[in-house]
Amino acid sequence: MKLSTLLLIPFFILSNFILAQEKPNGNMRAWYEIGNEEKIDASKIKPRPNELYFQFNVNEKAKNLESLGFGWTDDNPENHFIAHLINTTDSTFNAKLQDGSLLMIQEAMNEKGRWSPIEYWVTSGCGNSYFRSLNLEPGHQVMIPIKKYHGSLKTKMRLKLQTGKEIIYSEIFEGSVEPRQFRRSTSTVHGILYHGPANYLEDW
Repeated sequence: MKLSTLLLIPFFILSNFILAQEKPNGNMRAWYEIGNEEKIDASKIKPRPNELYFQFNVNEKAKNLESLGFGWTDDNPENHFIAHLINTTDSTFNAKLQDGSLLMIQEAMNEKGRWSPIEYWVTSGCGNSYFRSLNLEPGHQVMIPIKKYHGSLKTKMRLKLQTGKEIIYSEIFEGSVEPRQFRRSTSTVHGILYHGPANYLEDW
C-alpha cells in the first residue's frame, strides 16, 4: 500500500467523524466524494453533444456506495441520490479535489427567491489532501452521490462547484429544505486536519 494511501485513511475517518457530529440546525457541512472516471455508457445515459454538465436522477437512491469504492461511513447511502458529471467536450475537464471530494456545496432558492447556500465547506490544512485531482477526459463521466434533503419548503436547488480556477453552477433540480437551513454557520471547526470557518467557495 502506498504511503499516500496510508496517510489518507485517518483523514477520511476524521472527516466522517466530524460530519456525523453535526446537527441540521442550519447550513450543513458538504462532502462529495467521487467515483471512478468511466467512459460514458450510452445504454444508461443519453449524452448531450459538446457539453460539460451534471445529469441528475433525484429518484435513484445511492445504494451500495462501499462496493463502488466510496469511503463513507457517516450516513445511510439511501439518503443520497445519484448525479453524473458528464464531459462530451473535446477537452479534459480538471477540478481540484480535497481528500477525494469535489469542492462543492448545494444552494437552494429561499423564500425571497434568491439563491442561498444550505451547505458549507471546510478546508484542509494538509498538503496531502490535494495530491489527487479530477481529470475527466472527453467521452467520460463520473458518479457523485448527492445529499438529499427534506423539508417544508419545496424549492429549486443547484450545485456550486469550485474547480480551483472558476465557479461552475449545475442545472436546477427540484427538492425541499427546512427554512432554517439557510442560516449560515458562524462556528469554526477545530481539528487536526480540517479547521477554520465555514467556506462558501466565494474566495478561492
